[in-house]
Formats: sequence, C-alpha cells, structure tokens
Amino acid sequence: MNMEMQAAQIQFDKSHFFVFSLGISGRAIAEKLTALGAQVSAWDEQESARLDVPMTWLQDPEGIDFSDIDYFVKTPGVPLDHPYVQKAQQADVPLLNEVDLFLELNPTAFVVAITGTNGKSTTTALVTHILKEAGYDAVMGGNIGTPMLSLPEVDADKGCYVLELSSYQLETLDFPCFNVSIFTNLTPDHLERHKNMQGYLQAKLPIFQGCDLAIMSVDDEILESLSFELAEELELATVSVTGRNADVYVKDNALYHGEECITSLAELPQLAGPHNAQNIALAWSAVCEIISPENFRKALESFKGLPHRCELVAEKDSVRFVNDSKSTNAESSKGILQAYDHIYWILGGKMKEGGVASLKHNLSNVVRCYTIGEDAAVLESQLADVKDYVSCKTLDVALTCAYDDALKEGLKEPVVLFSPCCASFDQFKNFEDRGNAFIALTKGLK
Repeated sequence: MNMEMQAAQIQFDKSHFFVFSLGISGRAIAEKLTALGAQVSAWDEQESARLDVPMTWLQDPEGIDFSDIDYFVKTPGVPLDHPYVQKAQQADVPLLNEVDLFLELNPTAFVVAITGTNGKSTTTALVTHILKEAGYDAVMGGNIGTPMLSLPEVDADKGCYVLELSSYQLETLDFPCFNVSIFTNLTPDHLERHKNMQGYLQAKLPIFQGCDLAIMSVDDEILESLSFELAEELELATVSVTGRNADVYVKDNALYHGEECITSLAELPQLAGPHNAQNIALAWSAVCEIISPENFRKALESFKGLPHRCELVAEKDSVRFVNDSKSTNAESSKGILQAYDHIYWILGGKMKEGGVASLKHNLSNVVRCYTIGEDAAVLESQLADVKDYVSCKTLDVALTCAYDDALKEGLKEPVVLFSPCCASFDQFKNFEDRGNAFIALTKGLK
C-alpha cells in the first residue's frame, strides 16, 4: 500500500509549538514534538494534569506572547471558541491538531479514516482485524485506544493505519488526505459543542477532503442527501441496511454487493443486530478491492468484538448478560435492542438531548426497563406509556432486579442488557468504568 501525499512542510526542530490541554492526546503530542527536537510549551487548566509533566513544557498562556509561537496545537477536548484558541488565531498563529501532525509525519502512509455518531469504534476494530487476518500490517488508533502520535510505524508496502476520528478531531483539520474515508451514520450528539446538526455535520466533513474513496451509510436522510453531492466530486460507495438503494446492502440477513451475496450474517453472535450489519457492510466496502469474500467471512467469524460494546460477559441459569456500556445515546442502543428476543434493559445516567424518546417504536423485544442514574426520572417519563419500568437508582440494584425477574418469568433465552443510552459522568468516571462495574457485579450474582 502506498500513496503520494503532500511532502512534510513543518521544520519541527526549528519551530515553537504551544500544546493546549494535557490529557492523553495532548501528552502524546508534546512527547512526540519534543522527540523531534521542537521547542514545546504546554498548559492545562486543570492543576492535576500538570503535576507529572516535564517542567520545561509548562508555560501559562496568560504570560505568552503569541507572536513567539509558530504553531498552536489544539487537542480534541478544547472548543474553537476557547479564549486561548481565539487569542492564537487573532495573532495569526497557525492552528494544528493531532491529525494534522500525524499526516505531516506520515506523508506516504495508507490511512483509513472512520467517523460517525455511532459504530465507528466497532467499524475501526473490524477493518483492522480483517486486514490483519489477510496479512496486512494494520494498526488502529486515534479516538480508539492509542493516540495517533504514539502509534508504531507500519510496513511500507503492506502497512495501514486505521483511525477512528471524532468531530472534535476533524473540525479544524487543515490538509486532510485519506485513502479511504468512512462515515458510519449521523444522529444528534455533541450539540452543546457544535450548536446544531448542521454544525455537527460540518465538523465531520473534512474527512472527505482529498480522499481516494469515500464510503458512507445512506440510511440517514442527511447522509443520503449528502451522498448525491459527494458522488459528483468523489469516488463514492454507499451502504444501506434499511432497504435503501446502495452499492452494498443487507437483505434477508445477508450482505450483498450489487447482485453478489458476500456472506450470511446469521451466525455471528458477536456482531448481532442491524447496527452491526451496518458496521460489516462498511468494512466490506473498505476492503473489497483487496480481500476475497471467503477471507472476509473467515475474518468476521474470528472477530471477538470490542469491550463494552455488545459484549457477552456472563451466562447464569440460562440468563445472558450483555455489556453495552459504550452506548451513550439513544441511537447507539437502537440496534442492540433489536438483537435479542427477551430483553431486561438497564439504562440511565447523565441524559443526552432527547433522552430515549426516539426509541419508543424499537422496544418490542424489551420485557421491562430498569432505570439508574441522575436523569432516571426523565427517562421513566418517556418510557411510561410504552414499557413497564423499575426505578433502581444504582447499577447493583438494577442488575439484581433484572436477573431475578428474568429467572422468575422463565422466558426463552432472556438477556439482561446494560445499554445505558446516557453519559456515565453522574456515577462513573467513563463508560469503561461503568462497564467494568457491570461485569464485576455479574460475577457476584447469586
């Protein structure tokens, strides 16, 4: 795999970079720039984030003359309207992010970039797994796992970077040029940052600039409309799992590319549900030029799935326990709520805009709901006219109630599903923390 890209323009060893925010990505950026011989200044507004970083980096932006800075590096969590970002822009300091730097440092690398509201992590992991199974040196990172600037080098001929990219990482992208760009879907999320859906979409669109192949789902009306515009400018492959006209589509629980049936989806329990059918279709569209259908099928069968995403973590007395803690909004739970027949659904946390109101017509497989967290009362009011619910407040109470009900009611193959539809920050540090809590609690059930 090889491509010609813009040659590196930044003289790292002769430039002064200011890195703002020292989370995981910010530290990786500062470490990489330091290793390249750059002059690095850095700051984080949280004192705790500044405690264990080199003192030579630390420089309070209040005392900075921005005319002495060559590049201002904005990490994903910093919004564009932050005063220091605006101060840098007013001083005409070029604004960079980690994706800009990654592309600058890897000008000939083959890169698959993946964005969207939901499914991007599974699609990223799935594409990486399929390429590895076929003998390619595939490495994934970005918004999933390892920060981009900490990724190892890949083989020059059979190497590929597979990057999950959020709207926060894409919104200021300066010179994007990916080989394959994938847009999974678009539903309301991060609107507090992007103001509205149009702003959210615009933040993600740089993923397509200069790409060799664009791949996108057309099951969302906004993306379907966008696909007609992109088809005039780019090589475009479309995907649908809802019966819309597309190049790659799902019919009768099988994946088709045109008239060719690529594979059945029936025997893939780790990739159950229409949301995973979409992930599979997107992955096939990305690799179909270099992977045979037979090898694709084998790779699907060996894919283990991601932690905290549709993860079967235990089975007790014929009751299965599924950890879907990565679900932080209604749309991300929609598919898994249709993946099993008898679901005892645990949900709740810090609600995102709209709550679960949009799921009212997707709950036919749900036996009962068990609510937890800060916004449980609002979720209960949205569910009251369609489903029975039990107000549990905490995860341990919800799990015990759901398990007891599943045993008592004796339905065939019941599933206790933890798919919160909410952010975790009311009771947990992050979705991994609450997913791990769910797993630990299932092990302690009697």
